[in-house]
Amino acid sequence: MLRCLLSPQFFDRLWRLIQIVVPSPYCKEAGILVVLLGFLVARTFLSIKISEVNGSIVKAIVDRQFTTVSDNSCSWVQSRDYALFVKG
Repeated sequence: MLRCLLSPQFFDRLWRLIQIVVPSPYCKEAGILVVLLGFLVARTFLSIKISEVNGSIVKAIVDRQFTTVSDNSCSWVQSRDYALFVKG
């Protein structure tokens, strides 16, 4: 379905832009883009992890399992620290 929404002209223009931005795979700009891509991927996975932990904390509160709440809160604090580092 996604393939029919994007025309071949889009990919041609995208390829030309990439060639302008990154003249060589070993240039400084390519390295910067790879690092930024890595941070974006890490940020996405951390956001998903934090959402899962938030959901489990709410579920534990509703079920009145307060030991689980404290365990999940510690996990949330650890994930939060990593997320703060990645999000900058």
